[in-house]
Order: sequence, then C-alpha cells, then structure tokens
Amino acid sequence: MIEPSKVRKGDKIYGDPSGSTAVYLGEYTSNGVPYPVAVKVLVMKNTQQLMQITQEMMLQTKLEGCDFICKIYGFYMEGNSVSIVSERLGKDLEKYIKERVDSRRPFAEVEILSMLEQVLAALQYAHSKVTFI
Repeated sequence: MIEPSKVRKGDKIYGDPSGSTAVYLGEYTSNGVPYPVAVKVLVMKNTQQLMQITQEMMLQTKLEGCDFICKIYGFYMEGNSVSIVSERLGKDLEKYIKERVDSRRPFAEVEILSMLEQVLAALQYAHSKVTFI
C-alpha cells in the first residue's frame, strides 16, 4: 500500500454512471520524484468486495516481466473506496504518441494496429495472472 499523501488527484477523466468507478489524472511522488499517474477509484458496496479488491491489488503490484504492462505503484484505501495508482501509459508508448501528436503527423493504420496489439497483449497477460480486475 502507498501513502495517500504522496498522491495528488487532478482532473476526472472517467466516471461511470453508477458512481462506483472514477479515473483521475494525477501525480505520485516517490523519493521526491513526481510521476504522472492515473488514479482509479473503486467504491465498494460491502466488506467482501473491499477484501477481494485489496487481495487483487496485492497481486497486481507484483506483476513483473512484461514490458507492455503499465506499472502499478500501489493502492490505498479511504473509507469504502480503494484508489489504484498506476502509470498513465507505458513510458515508451507515451513518449512515441506525444512526439507524433506534437509533430502533427497522423498515425498510419499499421501504427494504430501495432498500438492496439500491445494493449490487447497487456490485457491478455494481466488476465492470465490475476483472478479479478
């Protein structure tokens, strides 16, 4: 688990209609270095859900050996919610996309396909390692 004081939530970029999930842009400070992160907040309706997601996050923080998985820095609990702190994107992909957007060059179809393949491979890997996401 990480200290909530090391995480600063910014703009909300997603929220489901039921109010049980929201995602924020944010910043996580570790050893004095700020990292751009996404903060996913899951509101739990009962203790069983809270325990299940807590166990899942313990597994998620241990996923290693897969370059296309976004790093999960950790999680913290506040009341009946769990906040998951992760990279916004894999660093190489984020840098590549930013450079392309800044240069105003459109993405070729094959480039978009490659990015989607990476995302799908990451999802397949994550789902093969955990039981609940």
